[in-house]
Amino acid sequence: MAGKKKYPNFMSPKGVAKYTHLTQPQSYQGKVSYTTELLLNPELQSTKDFLAFLDQKEQEGFTEAKKMSPKAVLKSKLYKDDTYKDDEDNLIPTGKISVKFAHTAGGTKKDGSIWTFTPTLIDANMEPIPKGVVIFGGSQIKVSFGITYTTMPGGGKGEEKEPDKFYAKASLQGVQVIQLGSSVRDGASLGFTKVEGYSATDAFGEPDKAEEGAEASTDAATPDF
Repeated sequence: MAGKKKYPNFMSPKGVAKYTHLTQPQSYQGKVSYTTELLLNPELQSTKDFLAFLDQKEQEGFTEAKKMSPKAVLKSKLYKDDTYKDDEDNLIPTGKISVKFAHTAGGTKKDGSIWTFTPTLIDANMEPIPKGVVIFGGSQIKVSFGITYTTMPGGGKGEEKEPDKFYAKASLQGVQVIQLGSSVRDGASLGFTKVEGYSATDAFGEPDKAEEGAEASTDAATPDF
């Protein structure tokens, strides 16, 4: 691996968190990393400006990489269309843009010393988020990040040698939680709509009278605590 370079920190616009692993790292394919995706509305000007910024930074890194590896090919994109799988495993666009941020939780340096990383997590008031608070998907967040460029040598030799592969990745540094999501999905996200019927705000409801003048059942009017 060669050609690794990291830019200073940048700030994302506000978006919605998805697939969050911010308080506990995720283990995937032998790597342990802190990760989150950020969902953005492509119709907002802030999103358009941000995506243009990411395109610019990616192209700057690729241009530099090609000075060292003229035949290098771009193998990554810092953002993509967000999708979900239907019942037949088809990918269906949600209409949002997804940007993935990740940072390895630790490793070993060339000198044998161990290093570790945890992202900075703060609330809307710039206060540290206490340990034990889980940042669920659906939370409204902003992300502080760097951009890491990596050029991987192509395989093979001579005429069969593959071109070097250039990757740009958004390196997670910290997250500001503007609104904390819940582990419980709301009704709208599950497909429910408002209809006439039982209201949870009326704890006792109306007594069920079998006939005019009949005494209402006390069981029907007793909440099940």
